[in-house]
Amino acid sequence: MFKGLEGKSAIVTGGATLIGAGVVRALHAAGVKVVVADIDAANGQALADSLGAGALFVQTDITDDAQVAACVARAAERHGGVHFLVNLACSYVDDGFKSPRAEWLTSFNVNVASAVAMLQAVHPHMVAAGGGAVVNFTSISRAWRRRGAGSTR
Repeated sequence: MFKGLEGKSAIVTGGATLIGAGVVRALHAAGVKVVVADIDAANGQALADSLGAGALFVQTDITDDAQVAACVARAAERHGGVHFLVNLACSYVDDGFKSPRAEWLTSFNVNVASAVAMLQAVHPHMVAAGGGAVVNFTSISRAWRRRGAGSTR
């Protein structure tokens, strides 16, 4: 399924939970050296430990530029560069239309601005590697799926 990935390296933000952990496992199974970047220390470390060699957990708040830089530096040092970035960390605005500005700004910071900050940090490593790939996952809050949520009717 994932031909040609063996020996490459990836960072997966939000890699400690649900879909992120599934992506981490799939990449690792394909021979990719993976950094699990997440704020969830317990689940992130447990995942990396369960995978063994080629997996590293780096506790990272992706809204903090210093932590983003430190995560990318550790990934590059440990795995010899960064070839792939999977932006999977996200924040939900569960009250949809009713959510206050602060919740929307937090969501924007996590879901958009931080994805760009991670890309800015890994870009020099991808250039040095001769290229790379970025995958951005998105989602929608369950509140928008409820009848009438966000509706103006």
